Amino acid sequence: MKKKLIMMNPPLRLGPVYIDYPQYLTLGAVSNAAVLREAGMDVSVADAFCEKSSVAVKEKDFASLGAPMENLTERFGEFAAETVVVAVSPFLSPHVANAHCAYVFEAARAAWPDACLIAADCYFSGMHYIEYDGKDLMRSYPEIDTVVKYETEAMIAGVAAGCRRNSGAALECDAADVVPDKLPIPAWDLVSLEDYYLFQERYEKVFSSGGGVPYLRSLPVATTRGCPFGCVFCASNPGQKKHVLRAASPENVQRTLKAYADSFGAQKIVFLESAPNLDKDRFQKVLEIVESLNLKCDFPNGLRADCVTREHLKILKKIAGRVKISEESGCEKTLEKIGKRLSLRDSEKALEMMSEEGVASEVHYVIGFPFETPQEANLTLERAMAMKERHGAAPLVQYATPVPGSEMHARAQELGLLSDFNPGLLYSHFTGEPSFDRPEFPAERLKEMMFCFRKRLADTQLDKLIVNLTYECSNDCVFCAVGDRKRAHGDTARIVEYLKEYRRRGARSVDFDGGEPTAHPAFMALVAAASELGYENINVTTNARKLADRGAASRFLLSGLTSVLVSIHGHTAELHEIHTRRAGSFDETVAGIKHIVELKPKRVEFSINTTITEWNAPFFDEMLAFFESLGVGAVNAQFITPHGNAMGFDRYDARKLAEVVAAPIIARKGRFKVRVINLAHCIARDVLGETEPETGKFSRDMVFADSPPMNLGKYLDQRRKKKTECEACPAAVACAGFYVFGKEKSDR
Repeated sequence: MKKKLIMMNPPLRLGPVYIDYPQYLTLGAVSNAAVLREAGMDVSVADAFCEKSSVAVKEKDFASLGAPMENLTERFGEFAAETVVVAVSPFLSPHVANAHCAYVFEAARAAWPDACLIAADCYFSGMHYIEYDGKDLMRSYPEIDTVVKYETEAMIAGVAAGCRRNSGAALECDAADVVPDKLPIPAWDLVSLEDYYLFQERYEKVFSSGGGVPYLRSLPVATTRGCPFGCVFCASNPGQKKHVLRAASPENVQRTLKAYADSFGAQKIVFLESAPNLDKDRFQKVLEIVESLNLKCDFPNGLRADCVTREHLKILKKIAGRVKISEESGCEKTLEKIGKRLSLRDSEKALEMMSEEGVASEVHYVIGFPFETPQEANLTLERAMAMKERHGAAPLVQYATPVPGSEMHARAQELGLLSDFNPGLLYSHFTGEPSFDRPEFPAERLKEMMFCFRKRLADTQLDKLIVNLTYECSNDCVFCAVGDRKRAHGDTARIVEYLKEYRRRGARSVDFDGGEPTAHPAFMALVAAASELGYENINVTTNARKLADRGAASRFLLSGLTSVLVSIHGHTAELHEIHTRRAGSFDETVAGIKHIVELKPKRVEFSINTTITEWNAPFFDEMLAFFESLGVGAVNAQFITPHGNAMGFDRYDARKLAEVVAAPIIARKGRFKVRVINLAHCIARDVLGETEPETGKFSRDMVFADSPPMNLGKYLDQRRKKKTECEACPAAVACAGFYVFGKEKSDR
């Protein structure tokens, strides 16, 4: 009589943050089930992801995947199993005692009190492995009779055949014994694929950012096992005495994938492998097999960058939505220390090829290694942004995390860096909290770096178009950024075309600037055009002199604009007109402000723009009080940038001026909004307590009246330069350094 055995993939309860692919753990269960069946056993697979009650739920503090144990034990309880094998994945956290693990093993023991209960890793490559002590696992969960670790296919049949209650055996498999070509096709026929696909679809909707792409029936596969590299942070080679890649032959892959398509109804293959393209010729054949079977595919762990060929990409463009590579670091020194054995030059060649072939790319990076300096971490973040900007490669950045079993974990332990590390919260460290807090590189600094990087990355998305309608102006400000340009109006038809183009590209906001935008003869028509095109936010930056006329102010405010920014640089005529170099400009601007406050509809936002100079900084408290008395609710305190008339401001000291205006700004926090603009982040942080780097300008393109459009952030960065102190700055990736003044540095 055949021995009756249940192979179980249990439900999971995860923290709010995790990595890897728990939704594909069924592969380990059905791979081992196929081996057990081939050995002559009567196998049933109780898989929490293959039930009608399988859930994929995300709560604030946890995520639940799969059907509860009660459902599994009720449905399979009548199956008189002599042996129950529970797949123990890293997501059960076997390295630390926990309530969910106890729940799984207690429920299994209660359902099959006389069965031999085996806890088996069923590891199959392509995900992090968390090392643990098998004896400790049995001490924590006395329901377990035997533990089998690592890749278990070569040993599981023998262990199951000879298993006895309370054996207390803790076994470790030799991965070299698992030969992909000798393994049977995973036993997907032993689970309800209809329910599994429904579970996968639920998971995709809740946890993945598929961007509205229809779900394809997806099955995971591992046609290679292991990895020949020994990166210090990686623990995906468990049970290997020597790091080698074990690959199934193309013929074996053909048989497996044909069964996946024809017998199991798969539309997409997910290759859970660590180095799928190391053998370039084999990988080419695998891609051709996928294409010939009319399947789609994904390689979520990425490809080896220096093994990507143009021929690979031509097929991948048709069968894969994106291609991921792993650079890990932008610092050659760090790459050498982690054992990556990758040239950044070769990696960029791969990204360049992807861009040329129209293949979407992603690049994985790690920062915060226990031997890394702030300067080296910044090199990685700057590399990530550079690859995004040069090749469109989306960066995926994580913190270095000491996974038990990795060389990095051992090193960190030797250095005494794990005293405050909670292994029970392991997954939360990859993208949540740094693992290491060192005096020379505090965790808070690393977190600030990541914050600045994420903000800079978010602001690469186009949001606003700034249109310099004209360079005509009734003022002649000493610091005007366009004061050296020829006084002329922008072409109306050209401006309308840019408004249309940028709206199509997704810009939601437009800012009409100048010069003085109201001087343009088609000003009102252009505001109306922007409104008709669907711009949600239409701002006008003006000196408001024309608005001294009440009727003009009324027409202006009803033109379709949604916000107004008025430039005024003093609280007295003398102070203001030192800057504008136009007599009478103060009275007209103040009259315009009063009309705006009186006449503006509620939907129209209103604020002041004032440029900080050595003349007005000492009077900034009086200026703010004056603006408040006019009914103004917010002020932009704008520091000078070296463009136009301001290029010769050689003595402009932004830090000194920030220190002068800091007190009145800080004193008004919470009751009067003062937004600081064009100040290096280190100054804004140290002097004014600003926590966010000013990266919004990278989401804005500026159309000049007399030249093609350009990204505003990049335009301003042309006049900035980093100093030695910038290399370790937490905001280095989001800040191009300090502005450089001087006529010889003209951006023209």
